[in-house]
Amino acid sequence: MIQEDAERARTVAERRETHSVDDLLRDVLVALDDKKAEELTAFYIEPISTLADYIVIVTATSSRHLNVMADAIRDMARQEEEYQLINPEGTQDDNWLVLDFGTVLVHLFSREFRKRYRLEEIYGKGESVDIAAVLGNSSPDQE
Repeated sequence: MIQEDAERARTVAERRETHSVDDLLRDVLVALDDKKAEELTAFYIEPISTLADYIVIVTATSSRHLNVMADAIRDMARQEEEYQLINPEGTQDDNWLVLDFGTVLVHLFSREFRKRYRLEEIYGKGESVDIAAVLGNSSPDQE
């Protein structure tokens, strides 16, 4: 476990040096917004966690919707060579998928699993990201 944590810390540090974390976050949020993600939320967690700089949490309306959003993020990563997923397939079942860029963690949930795991309670201590500002919208549909 300690070796895995040290390796992850090295990977995150390398990712910070090779690409703009803010650009990656924006591109992830745009991909999710384009696929009608529900309850799109993001937190800047670097000061409180060694996992990543940002965590993105989103609700899918169905397992198909979850997979469509995941595919959109994977496609975006393939187009932008500097964005490489640590786990290209994700950690997935029909209710929860995690895509890990090192600096940005994306959690795609079914509504039931999002309520069950309540990641906002854990990572809500981080700084909430203004999704509308990142997307350039004045009033995004996040509900």
